[in-house]
Amino acid sequence: MLKALGVAALAALFIPSQGMAWGAAGAASAPYLKLPMGARGTGMGEAFSGIANDVNALYYNPAGLTALDAAQLELMHLESFGGVHYENFGLAVPAELVGFDIWGTVGMSYTLVAIDNTPRTRIKPGTVNIYDQDWADRGFEFTAGASAVTFSYAWQATKLYSVGATFKAINEKIDTVDGWGMAGDVGLLSRPEVIKGLSAGLTLQNVGSSPTQGASLPMTMRIGLGYDWEAPFTKEMQDDKLLLGSDLVMPIVPVDGVWHLNVGAEYQRWFNSKFAALRVGYRTPQELGALAGLTLGGGLGTELTGANLSLDYAWIPYGELGNMQRVSLSATFGPKPRKKNRAGVDGFYLFPPPDVQAVAGNRQARI
Repeated sequence: MLKALGVAALAALFIPSQGMAWGAAGAASAPYLKLPMGARGTGMGEAFSGIANDVNALYYNPAGLTALDAAQLELMHLESFGGVHYENFGLAVPAELVGFDIWGTVGMSYTLVAIDNTPRTRIKPGTVNIYDQDWADRGFEFTAGASAVTFSYAWQATKLYSVGATFKAINEKIDTVDGWGMAGDVGLLSRPEVIKGLSAGLTLQNVGSSPTQGASLPMTMRIGLGYDWEAPFTKEMQDDKLLLGSDLVMPIVPVDGVWHLNVGAEYQRWFNSKFAALRVGYRTPQELGALAGLTLGGGLGTELTGANLSLDYAWIPYGELGNMQRVSLSATFGPKPRKKNRAGVDGFYLFPPPDVQAVAGNRQARI
């Protein structure tokens, strides 16, 4: 019973209305589609659709994948309520790096929602409401869970904005019964040069068919703003950055869902080849208490030869239901050197075009 209540609480928690005002519209299915990727955006209160500058754009806004100039991989684990386990794998790569003759960035992700084995129970044969304890004592169990595979593509449509789309194949299974659904996301992201550091995004999520017959997917529209403030406290060395974000989350299905405003911030500081980040966010309104809207997080990372590694963590309280702990590990393969000012000279280091190569030989160099 406790496990069933936990699963029910999880489902109610991530439906856009967060357990409020079901009304005539009812509830949406597949609530796990509302669980975001990674610990970074979560630590910022899920205010990331207007920023979306890493592999987590696969969830928040696929158009943001164009910000990547190197392959990025992320693994995430979440222990949820009621014996529910959430695992996620995400990968985004500029198309030219995998040999695709297209301009843009491709990505994919795999999400697994697993529920601990549940004991089988039944009513005694020949009765109406008498619980069969002998049957339950035999120890028979069944499994339940869900999974989603996504494929994304994004490209810089114009100098002003990028566009992206995601296709999702969704599967749900309870014991021997399963169902399939298909859905898609579309996104738009702009980083105008008029105001340096400003960005804005728009995402429509989960348009499609549910694996649960007669139910609808949790369709949502997100409008986000972001501001990237380079070197707020270390102007000489360009060794820190402050990132601010806000997301307006508008449920479309169910139609009586509650709109939410998410705000968040990230401060990142570099120490030679290593860095640390602190994150805070808030999601409102909240029916589980004021503290339930708060999110806190952080990360540690390092530059290695040919790759950057980052370990991120987020803490999310849910009032009397308890707290969630989210951990993710990401790796960026072949990143460009970090931009920084030359000593005493304004501006940034410049990088050659990616197709130019220099080879040193015996008293010669070929370009």
